[in-house]
Amino acid sequence: MATVVEEYIVKVSELSFSYSENLILNKLSFSVRQGQAFIILGPSGIGKTTILNILGGLTTQYDGDLIVPQPDEIRMVFQEPRLFPWLSVRQNLDFALRASNVSKYDWNDRIEPLLKLVGLDEDLDSSVAELSYGMAQRVALIRALCCRPKLLLLDEPFSALDPRRRASLNKELKQLQLFLNTSIVMVTHDIEEAIYLGDSILVLDQDRAVKIQASSENEDVLRQKLKDLLL
Repeated sequence: MATVVEEYIVKVSELSFSYSENLILNKLSFSVRQGQAFIILGPSGIGKTTILNILGGLTTQYDGDLIVPQPDEIRMVFQEPRLFPWLSVRQNLDFALRASNVSKYDWNDRIEPLLKLVGLDEDLDSSVAELSYGMAQRVALIRALCCRPKLLLLDEPFSALDPRRRASLNKELKQLQLFLNTSIVMVTHDIEEAIYLGDSILVLDQDRAVKIQASSENEDVLRQKLKDLLL
């Protein structure tokens, strides 16, 4: 695994992965530019989370070539918040910054602008155990982003929310990503989520992988193209 030294933050070439003799990924190749929101779209069981686990270093047995940032420059947010429930919001964020060796003098500057973007600046001292799922996922996002990662991996973090709340969190995620110019790789099975967030979309099916430059497509044309690829 090498370090990216150019405009691409991620380069994947001929990536293959098998589990119990079942081929999950077969010679998959793609790249992610600096500051890009790259969405991997596909049905359940197609290998989306496996790709994130490989990019994040959680899965190390695979074939192919992979170029990503250093492990301490990558953060991941999962389908559940994975916060410390016995700590407050502030303590959860402080813990992440301390673990990342960020000077304590910089903690407020790292945290406060992000909290204001998602409307949590009044909840710093709230107990995480008392937060709703959506609020807890907001904190999980801030915990990852306050460390200023070069690459943020998102494993369907809003999948348990109803459409209205999911749309709200996707809007906030987009604001955060643009504010920090963070590169994102996110997996989803939701076409509307992919259209709203994605600069590029990689559509995975059983027999093929198709990359679409979403930012250059008409939204209605893009929506139909994605439906045709998945259905």
